[in-house]
Amino acid sequence: MLAATAVRAAQSQWVHFGPGGTLVYTNDDLGNQLIDYSYAGYQSGGVALPTNVPVRQTLSVISGDNTANIQNAINAVGNLAADTNGIRGVVLLNPGTYEMDGTLSLGKSGVILSGFGTNTVLNFTSTSNSGTAITISGSSGTKQVSGSSTYTLADTYVPLGATNFHLNTTAGLSVGTDIVVRRPWTTNWINAIGMSNLWSASGHQNDAERKITAINGNAVTVDMALPTPIEQQWCTGTVFPYTDSGRVQQCGVENLRLVSAWGLGTTGTTNGFGWTGTHFGNAKNCWVCNLAFDGFGIGANAATANQTKWCTVQDCTFSHGVNNGSARPPAFEIDGQMCLFQRLTGISGFQHLCQTGDEATGPNVYLYCNATGSDFDGGPHRYWAVSLLTDNEYGTVGNVHIVIITGGGNGWGAGYSVFYNCHVGNFTIQCPALAHHYNWWIGGSGSNNNPSTDPGIYDAAGTTVSPTSLYLEQLKERLGGAAVENIGYQLFNLSAAPASQSISAGSNTTYTVSVGDPVSMGNSVALSASGLPAGASASFSTNTVSGAGNSTLTISTSNSVAPGSYALSIIGVSAGVSRTAAVSVVIVPKPSPVFGSLLLNGNQLIMSGTGGSTSGAYYVLSSTNVARPLSQWTRLATNVFSGSGNFQFTNPMNAGAAQQYYRLQMP
Repeated sequence: MLAATAVRAAQSQWVHFGPGGTLVYTNDDLGNQLIDYSYAGYQSGGVALPTNVPVRQTLSVISGDNTANIQNAINAVGNLAADTNGIRGVVLLNPGTYEMDGTLSLGKSGVILSGFGTNTVLNFTSTSNSGTAITISGSSGTKQVSGSSTYTLADTYVPLGATNFHLNTTAGLSVGTDIVVRRPWTTNWINAIGMSNLWSASGHQNDAERKITAINGNAVTVDMALPTPIEQQWCTGTVFPYTDSGRVQQCGVENLRLVSAWGLGTTGTTNGFGWTGTHFGNAKNCWVCNLAFDGFGIGANAATANQTKWCTVQDCTFSHGVNNGSARPPAFEIDGQMCLFQRLTGISGFQHLCQTGDEATGPNVYLYCNATGSDFDGGPHRYWAVSLLTDNEYGTVGNVHIVIITGGGNGWGAGYSVFYNCHVGNFTIQCPALAHHYNWWIGGSGSNNNPSTDPGIYDAAGTTVSPTSLYLEQLKERLGGAAVENIGYQLFNLSAAPASQSISAGSNTTYTVSVGDPVSMGNSVALSASGLPAGASASFSTNTVSGAGNSTLTISTSNSVAPGSYALSIIGVSAGVSRTAAVSVVIVPKPSPVFGSLLLNGNQLIMSGTGGSTSGAYYVLSSTNVARPLSQWTRLATNVFSGSGNFQFTNPMNAGAAQQYYRLQMP
């Protein structure tokens, strides 16, 4: 279940909907603003994970250690030719429990390890207190292009969220070049943010991988926003072209239960952090999905000093995590960049639910992650991760934080990072007391611990702001509604009732059209109808439904509509996504009412009959000459048939009056 809510009574100061219905961002005096996080995830966001991939190897449980048998199958698929998408095929593990004494490695691109959900169990039996169950890792990460130059940024200040900057020269660069934009750590900056007793500058930096999209003189434009300011006051930013041919790509681990026998056998606290379930390293465009981690210290980890990017972890659970005392390991951890971890659930364990570490350079996103167990906290943990978005974290998560952690030399967990619409037990958001340094808590609920020093920015805390999910709205605005649905969120749903209506030509009927908003995105859904017979028209009580709501569809028919059954399509469209609800309208032949009796009561002629249109209108006409054209007959009255189609009309008769003829006409 997602922690979405339909009530959105507030908007953030830093990001909110503008008059045109799209997001508007607030800048500070130097131009710093929240970035577009929607580039996080497989294939740079908004792309569905591969499905229906051919199975190349199928295995069943063998007696004893299964490690070599499975690894040999992985290697065999790794030696096959890849398809046009870079995928070689699936190693499928049949249901059963596979005893595992070692680590499995996906080291060649295009290999997928899959099973039958929790019916396929990999039981890692090592008694060691550390190790990794499955690695997805290539031979190397980013490397500066051999013989290329290193460029320096010429701007005094490049703000958070910038997509352009100036270099000392652009000679040797061109549109399409992949570059690293580096913000190095310096001793002066470390001292200024109060980390002199915990950090050193040597070897530390935040590296953002970007692609050049335009060059104008010495001005360079890149494909996505920078995740941190670069300030000459504190450092000299640099740029260099890179290659990453050593990264593994298009590898996935899915539909398995992973068990750490050591973790499950550990009681109380332990000196070991426990095994890691899956580990990304030197990888891009890879994924882990539908895994149950049981007894591990760390479930899924995207690590290796920013050498993992565009990876997705989704729809996983974590239970029976090891207890390491006060130093909690993470259930899920992002140390890479442009990674999306979504719909993750912590069931039990003594863990940080969602964590970052060691210079993780965004955008990185945790989306709709939750805990049901009682011993989970969460937040960036060490070494200045930047531009992390934790979007709609919820459940029994407590002590959600961005703070200084002195143990282990961790220091500031993050900068320029956001908790957005998170609904947790309690939270503490701090940031360095230095101008133009930020961490945000936007919207959401929980008990604010109100730090007395270095407070972060609390924006509309205590409510759910609009949009409900910042990541999903940014993704929709950048790539359209299909991108939101590709990653598992239905933009809207559409239904109509009743399924069918029967009317006669010349009559009207109505349907109730219902629009649902499953993740409270507040989409504007435009309605239309098709399939109408000639002579019929459709109108809606409201042509556009915002969020969840109803509209009444009225079908109006003329007398010329031919009898028959007509299939109608009610169409809803939002952000390029279309849905259809099917109904039908049956046009029945017009009834032919007949006179049943004529009764003269004094000077009153009472006429009655049957066979009229239920509750339909009719005219009573009279003439002294039955041969006259209908247009020359006199309309005596306009009446309505009963609910049974019966009618009755009384007309006064004067003595000596001419002979009268009567007839009924329906509009």
